[in-house]
Amino acid sequence: MAITAVQKMATQIFVDFPGNDSFGAILQTITRGSPEKFKKHFSISLLVAADDNASMRKVREDYIDIEEQFLMYAYKDFCEFIADPRLNRTEKPTKRMQTELANWDPKFNLQNATPEERIKWRRAYTINWLYDLVNLFSSIVVQRITLKGEKHDLATVDWSTSGPWHHHRRLYGLNEFAGLVTSLAFQNPSADLKSKILPHHVFQLQCIVDSMTVSRGWRVNCLHGHVMTASSFKYFPRRDVDLFLDRPNKTQAGFLQGEFILRQLPEQDAASRGRPTIHDAALAALELIRLDFIDWLGETKYMYGLNTIPPSRFTSTNPNGLYEYSPFICGAGLLEGLELDYLIGVYTWDTAPELTMVIHLHSMLENKGFLEKPVGLWSSIAGISADSLFF
Repeated sequence: MAITAVQKMATQIFVDFPGNDSFGAILQTITRGSPEKFKKHFSISLLVAADDNASMRKVREDYIDIEEQFLMYAYKDFCEFIADPRLNRTEKPTKRMQTELANWDPKFNLQNATPEERIKWRRAYTINWLYDLVNLFSSIVVQRITLKGEKHDLATVDWSTSGPWHHHRRLYGLNEFAGLVTSLAFQNPSADLKSKILPHHVFQLQCIVDSMTVSRGWRVNCLHGHVMTASSFKYFPRRDVDLFLDRPNKTQAGFLQGEFILRQLPEQDAASRGRPTIHDAALAALELIRLDFIDWLGETKYMYGLNTIPPSRFTSTNPNGLYEYSPFICGAGLLEGLELDYLIGVYTWDTAPELTMVIHLHSMLENKGFLEKPVGLWSSIAGISADSLFF
């Protein structure tokens, strides 16, 4: 919602300034082309009410770090990333960049580091993570080229959510952003792409990076600068995704276990009716979403290695680093997963009208007093969906 709000606001503002809506143009305008000279032009004050509550008094004032507060670090890392893979056209960092990104340590002690060391650590994380994002998102086309000999110009492929490759699931939650970054990363080296980077793109990248740094106890305050707190070792980015899916079947309450149980009911119903194909459409939809969740939500095939695709930039510490080191993509992916889970539930419900009939029958029996006590399952469903079931 926040990203959409930024995008909408920018669209409204820059309708009067055509051609100047890129993030780079905004920075150029604000800093007059010289961020170094304008560092002392932006300050912030902390005011408190005086004893009589009729006036305010200043208790602190300081210059703000415009590189942090104006998202300049995120923008610079974004620009450096989209420039690097276009130089060698191998989906791998250049030798210079590999030297800078090597040995990134997820356990680096941010609390004891200097601000400069933290920024360097964050930059390496950002570019490594973007490489993994692009290599995963482009994997379907790259493999078609290398394994099947298909002819595709990566610079002209439509990577958008309305493009021909969108029905091949590779990612949850960040498809639009991944499509934009992938499109930029495969352009010709001579192309000037800074005009394509809009404010909401940089804001989204900043949110992605912030989700990681905050989970490690580091946040940036406009008045106090770098603020460090002890990170919680009980939290890990995939926590809620793992709870939703329950891959190891520890709780027997996750989606995968629920899908396994649900699958048996239409199969038994079809067999009892002597119509083995009556529920094929619903079963096919369940199977498709189950496989997509297993392959691409919280974990990806990328972590096990894909033929002709460069390995994860986080292989030395965790090959599933795209998710393991990003609370943002885990949250965004889970949101999309929950939405699809709901839709597949509604679709399955629509293919079995008997369910609705039983709920209404149960409601009638309960209202007429023919039941000593309501049946928990049907009563719960009726309560949750009362507005939809009863008019």
